[in-house]
Order: sequence, then C-alpha cells, then structure tokens
Amino acid sequence: MLSIFPTKDGSDTLLDDSLNVTYHSINGAIQESLHVFIEEGLKKLEFSKDKIRILEIGFGTGLNAWLTFLETKNKPLFSVEYIAIEPFPIEKEILEKLNFPQINFENKEISFQLFHQKIEDDSFENNFQLKILKVKWDEFNDFQKFDLIFYDAFGPENQPEMWSKEALKKAAEYLNKNGIWVTYCAKGEVRRNMIENGLRLERIPGPPGKRHMLRGLKYS
Repeated sequence: MLSIFPTKDGSDTLLDDSLNVTYHSINGAIQESLHVFIEEGLKKLEFSKDKIRILEIGFGTGLNAWLTFLETKNKPLFSVEYIAIEPFPIEKEILEKLNFPQINFENKEISFQLFHQKIEDDSFENNFQLKILKVKWDEFNDFQKFDLIFYDAFGPENQPEMWSKEALKKAAEYLNKNGIWVTYCAKGEVRRNMIENGLRLERIPGPPGKRHMLRGLKYS
C-alpha cells in the first residue's frame, strides 16, 4: 500500500508501507531529484549533439522525467528520447494527489499533473519523447545505448537485486562512450562494482540530508 508523505521542501513523496521506504528523500523530494539527476546528471553532459537518449531505472512518480522535460522546454533545439522502466506503475488516482510545486522554473504552466496528462495523451512536443516500459530490469532489452542513466531503484537494503554485480554490469554496458551514470546511492561496494565495469566513479556531495552520491563516466 502507498501513502502520501510530505517532505521538508514542501513537495510530497510516497511511502511504500510494505517496505517502510519512501520514493524520495524526506528532506525534500524535488530538492533530491534536482540535485542528483538534473544538476549532477543531465547538466553534466556535454551537449555536443542535438539529441540524447536517457534511461531511467525506476520511473516511480515520474518526478525525474518531469524535471527533465522542463529542462527541454528551455532548450527548443535540443531533443531527448527518454526510456523509463517501471514494473509496478503508480495508480493515476494517487499521482493526482501528489503536491509537486514548481520551484524556480519559467514554464509554470507545465505542472506535474499536466505532465502526466501528456503521458496519457501522448501529446509531447517533438523534442521530447517518453516511453515507459512495464518490465523488470533483468527483462529489459534495447538495441541502442544511452547517453545518460538515472539509476533510481530503491536502495540496496530494500531492493538488493538491483545493486548486484550483474545488474550494475548491465547498466554499464548500456552506456555510450562519455555517457553518465548517476544515482543517489554512495555505498562503497556499488562504487567498486561500477569501477570494475569500466566507469570512472566520483563520490560527490549529495542532496540535503545525504552526505554523498555517485556519478560515473564511461570513458571507453
């Protein structure tokens, strides 16, 4: 069962009662997503090409996708193909009740709820394509690689299979050269596994309430 849980920055997250884990940081859902996935992920890419492919592992509420979409609204000549994996989609009735106020964005007309309506209607602009796949990570298959991977599964203590050597190796293999892999998790074992898989790993400052996070660059 899922219940709505307010966080310290004024935005909501969801609490999975069966696992006793929240979908985002209780110190701020929007703050966390902006810091980890937008500032330290999307904005760190060198935009040497006019289109990038993003893979999100753990779509959840769609917060990361919404924030990415808002970034593309400010860059009309830049396009994104966004593939998200979510084996357990959240019901529309729950998503409609979430409070995600828009903070420091020019495009205030694109609310979180309107974004989800665009998903339902498949009415995105030409420079943003979104596909949500109802599959587990070990079932996922794509013939192309990605420039950016948002690794946003539940933590190792709640979803250990997502942080196994096999799961992390698969993520590394799906990265293009100079691609970025980013996650809120900062565990040493995760860092070592990704280094073994050919990524240059950085442990960098995390969002409010979290000391560190990980960002990896695939250099070969």
